[in-house]
Amino acid sequence: MEESTDGNRNNLGSLRKVKLTDGRMIWDIALALLVGALLAGEALAEGPEAGAVVLATSMGLLLVGRRHFPLSTYIAGSIALLSIATFYYPAGYYPVANIIALHAVGAYATRVRSIVGLVLGVGAVTAYWLIVPPVPLPALPSIVAGSWMLAWVAGQADAGRRRRALEAEQRAEDAERARRAEVAQAAAEERTRIAREVHDVVGHSVNVMMLQAGAARRILEKDPGAGRDALERVELVGRDALDELDRVLGLLKEDDQNQPLPGVDDLDELVGHFSAAGVPVEMSVELDGAEVSPTVGLTVYRTIQEALTNVAKYAGGAPATVSITADDNHLELSVVDRGSESQGMGSGRGLVGMRERVEMLGGTITAGPGDGGGWAVRCTVPLTP
Repeated sequence: MEESTDGNRNNLGSLRKVKLTDGRMIWDIALALLVGALLAGEALAEGPEAGAVVLATSMGLLLVGRRHFPLSTYIAGSIALLSIATFYYPAGYYPVANIIALHAVGAYATRVRSIVGLVLGVGAVTAYWLIVPPVPLPALPSIVAGSWMLAWVAGQADAGRRRRALEAEQRAEDAERARRAEVAQAAAEERTRIAREVHDVVGHSVNVMMLQAGAARRILEKDPGAGRDALERVELVGRDALDELDRVLGLLKEDDQNQPLPGVDDLDELVGHFSAAGVPVEMSVELDGAEVSPTVGLTVYRTIQEALTNVAKYAGGAPATVSITADDNHLELSVVDRGSESQGMGSGRGLVGMRERVEMLGGTITAGPGDGGGWAVRCTVPLTP
């Protein structure tokens, strides 16, 4: 488009293209036909001058492009008006088309083109009164020039109104996009949190059950009683896993938001599961009266659970030591085993989950070979995240 409209003027992007079925385009065609017929009728009434009729009619029909090509429309119309005044006779209704076109320059042209149109408009009006014979009313040229300028100002006001409406629409669209992005981010964070919980629950329980089932298989024929005990522990761990999965999945339900999740008070039971599965665990908890919030307690529980699960999977059930200490501001946790330094952390998904939990609370975590061999997981979390 040769002369862009409000969009470029206000750096908001081009306005939507106007289609022939657009109400504004239909209005422009109707206006152009009406004004063209009016001016053609006046030209015929003045005398059967073919050139005057063509120029007069074209002034009206040019208004079809007043929104798309406002400056070009105005310049072409002004040339036609001055040509009629120069070669035929002073215009009667002919300036009607010119003033409509100048309004369109103020309303739809870019800022620079709009100013150019105003300057050309003042020049065209001045040239017109120099061409036509003097009129009985001396103030008439000034009144006409003022009217032309008012038409341009009215166009500018119309452009400002549309610009504000477009900016309001843009702000509403930006706000809606931001809202959708926030909803999508919240949903993604919720999925990640639930996936992490499920991973912790299933990973721990399945590994303990595998250890117990393997032990039962090895001793079932030699010691049926001990084998049955191991299988009962498999059943117990499985039931506990299902209960915990129910609590985790219950977070998806609005009416289950207050279901308790495991914390520091549940560590004895957790360590007992691993010890019963053949992973000797010694645990020392020295909180010195520090209050551990449910959020911090869940992070401590899941970190120990994942670390001991890795001991069972990759350290061959080597003995492990769990230590928890706290002061007024921080809680420190370590899980150290006596397995191989090269045991690693498997796929690393569990370590990523532990790091996400700890860092979400503003804490730090490290995992790597221990000072005396084996593998060590150490983290520090603030008691008031």
